[in-house]
Amino acid sequence: MSTSVKIEFFFKNHDVLMFKILPESAGDKIKKVLGRLKEIKIDQSDFDDMFLIRGSDEKKIKNLFRK
Repeated sequence: MSTSVKIEFFFKNHDVLMFKILPESAGDKIKKVLGRLKEIKIDQSDFDDMFLIRGSDEKKIKNLFRK
């Protein structure tokens, strides 16, 4: 079964901050092991295991998702 997830939110952004959140595929996991894919982890294991985050500023993105 394929699940489609779309997350949208808006915030004031004085700098250019771009990121994507995608469901993590088996191919993504292989690319990570081979060192061909850089992922931003937000230290929430259930979320990190299911989704792949890529973006322009790792520190800002982690702060955005901080609990």
